Amino acid sequence: MKGLVYRELYLVRKPIIITILAYFAFVAFCSLVFISTYAGNLANNGEGAQTLANFYPQAFFFAACIAMLGMEYGHNDLIEKDYKSRWQLFSYTLPMNEKKVAASKFIARGLLLVGGFLLAILGEVILSIAARKSVSLSHIGTIFLIFTFMTLSYSDIPLMLRFKRQSKVVGVCMLVGIPLGVGTVFAAGCVAGYLSSRAQELYPELEKREAMTKVTTHFFEKLQHITLIAAPFILIGLVGISYFFAVRELRRRRY
Repeated sequence: MKGLVYRELYLVRKPIIITILAYFAFVAFCSLVFISTYAGNLANNGEGAQTLANFYPQAFFFAACIAMLGMEYGHNDLIEKDYKSRWQLFSYTLPMNEKKVAASKFIARGLLLVGGFLLAILGEVILSIAARKSVSLSHIGTIFLIFTFMTLSYSDIPLMLRFKRQSKVVGVCMLVGIPLGVGTVFAAGCVAGYLSSRAQELYPELEKREAMTKVTTHFFEKLQHITLIAAPFILIGLVGISYFFAVRELRRRRY
């Protein structure tokens, strides 16, 4: 099975290399901007502190997204190419069962996601040093939440084994995702309305924007803590269900 895992990683090496280059280019650009706020042009015109306050909380998020999305990109394309090249048909002649073949794909996907997660943590460290700030535990928690969300990509593996083409998988995901997205937007609007009324009740002496900021900060901190507790269970459950259906699809021998 080690050979199968190595094969999966070797064949997606180009997207990995491109992701790493794009990631470090973005982190280097952000770091130079942060440094210039206290040791460059932005420090001289008095806008350095404001630029840092606006840009720093967002930079780590985009760096994390580039790292984890980029590292995972290309693996689905590999599964599609395996069907076109008849590799999937050849794999049934190997001296191993479908469980090991499926496990090799899940291990490779997991290694790619963990690699993206470690890159995201490294980006937070580099950006915090450039901004002369301490590493934010809140940022680390957000990166972990992104990592947990990215485990949804495990469900792509049984879908790709079922439909064989990315275009069909995208269509299925859109059929499911659009109603969920509409529901999420509606729920977010309801929550925003509740928080707005709650802010007026708790902080009537403050301006609406400032009161809303206080209430939403407390709300999202609680939400983050709850999600961090639930994340391991979500991860284990999602991987287990996806693995079960991946093995099931391989046993159907749809090549």
